[in-house]
Amino acid sequence: MDYGFTASMEDELDAVSRGEKQWQPVLSAFWSPFRALLDEKANVSRAEATSEALEEACPQCGKPLFLRLGRHGRFVACSGYPECNYTRPVDGPREPAEPVGRDCPDCGKPLVYKTGRYGRFISCSGYPECKHIEPLTQPKSSGVTCPQCGEGELVEKRSRYGKVFYSCNTYPKCTYAVWGPPVARPCPRCGWPIMIEKSGKRLGEQLACPQSECAFHFPVNASDAEIAAMLPDYTPPPPREKRAPPAKRAARARKTTAKTAKKPATEATAAAAKKPAKAKTTTAAAKKPAASKRKAPSAGEGKTPPSRKRAAKSVSDS
Repeated sequence: MDYGFTASMEDELDAVSRGEKQWQPVLSAFWSPFRALLDEKANVSRAEATSEALEEACPQCGKPLFLRLGRHGRFVACSGYPECNYTRPVDGPREPAEPVGRDCPDCGKPLVYKTGRYGRFISCSGYPECKHIEPLTQPKSSGVTCPQCGEGELVEKRSRYGKVFYSCNTYPKCTYAVWGPPVARPCPRCGWPIMIEKSGKRLGEQLACPQSECAFHFPVNASDAEIAAMLPDYTPPPPREKRAPPAKRAARARKTTAKTAKKPATEATAAAAKKPAKAKTTTAAAKKPAASKRKAPSAGEGKTPPSRKRAAKSVSDS
């Protein structure tokens, strides 16, 4: 940005506002060279406008390096892209990645620390052949084996909205996840290997089955006899396919049904309302000739009496 041009333009505009200069010459002095520059650069591509040649050769292929502009700022890249994908920061060659001290569990190559758009993370040094990544802080393990794959453990994680959930640490191989802290206790009703902890103001601390078709729950401190007494009277929730729609959808459906039911009646009412209107029009048309038969005023009816003319004349003379 040319700060001198901005300052001088502000001074000229201030002079126009004070009446010291006319706006037409000021605008002409700016627009004429600016228009010529636009015509000159009309055929320049985006790559040419956002890149600048450097007097340096690429260490990988020997082609010239360019200073380019990306969405995260300026960087140095090889002009032979995409055949050569060499890039580095503007301030100098990229420093070697710091080793973590252990090997990648997928390919066996060393793990290194890297920095991305969301901060530092752990990645495999064999990228892009191996895409293994890990967060800096290891998730807290619950000590409960995943009931779906039977290999991994359920660990504590956070969603992008900050809500805590528990998922299998072998993700993406296993996608099992629950919202509550898992407990290694089989469900008394369906036999699912784990249950989750839940708490609420009405029911308090409870253990619940994470399976949606079961959802059996009981207080945390309930005895085996109390749980057995609850089983015969328990009714599982209906399947998700047969559940009633939300209140807004139900209200919308009722409104649509009411409109559909009222539509034929409305058309019939409108048709019936149009008939009297035609009759009134006919009546008005029949009455119109009668109005024309009124008696025309006589010749002397519209004239001003002589006495009034004399009075008006005397007033104007005085």
